[in-house]
Amino acid sequence: MRRSFVLAGLILLGCGAGCQPANHGPVVQVTRTPEFHPDSLKVVAFLGLGSSVPDPRAVPMMEPAIQRHLAAEKLRFVILWPDEAERRVRISGGEETYRAVRDYWRDSKKLDKFRAAELCRILDVDAILIGTVVDWLQTEASPTSTQNPSTKVIASLSLYPEGASRPVWQAQVSQTIEDTGRDADSGGDAYHHTARQRELERSPQVQARERGPGAPGFDEVVDIVAAELAKALAS
Repeated sequence: MRRSFVLAGLILLGCGAGCQPANHGPVVQVTRTPEFHPDSLKVVAFLGLGSSVPDPRAVPMMEPAIQRHLAAEKLRFVILWPDEAERRVRISGGEETYRAVRDYWRDSKKLDKFRAAELCRILDVDAILIGTVVDWLQTEASPTSTQNPSTKVIASLSLYPEGASRPVWQAQVSQTIEDTGRDADSGGDAYHHTARQRELERSPQVQARERGPGAPGFDEVVDIVAAELAKALAS
């Protein structure tokens, strides 16, 4: 217990009043069950992403980024991409099963193991890989605040073998990037926006607090999150 207090004190001393906000690396959390043996999988169908955020840009930005990074990794199995999966279900007449599995995931973030097993047989794959955009946030600090504008993205991937009701492998990556180049004493031009200009810049569908031009763009953060998810699956 005494050692814990000493460590806590060192952490507090390490970041005093003059400490500048830093952009730390992504936070990666991976869970796997003892039953997870990637070498036993030959083909895995990637069915895309669902979303837990209201911004309609989240999935269209994150999904192709994840596909791009998965394609660049040396995985132990072949990925069946969404376009090819849709082509196969059209040929086999399995569109209803495909939509049922995908839509149930998007609505509830759960997989119906019976429908999913049926879809695996239709697609001739060993497992389903599917994901979620968990958080998607931009924050702009006011001119008088010491807080830096920031952009945060959290996304996850889950791997379900045929007939499984729970994922045997799951990864979640969180990344926040702050605009650390802001000059706290330069409250003028960069933050001079009328109320009307701010209103025009905001979208009612974007999950944000005081969103403004100072926050980093989503593209950079999305790319980092997607890359880390792909690395986690390949490791």
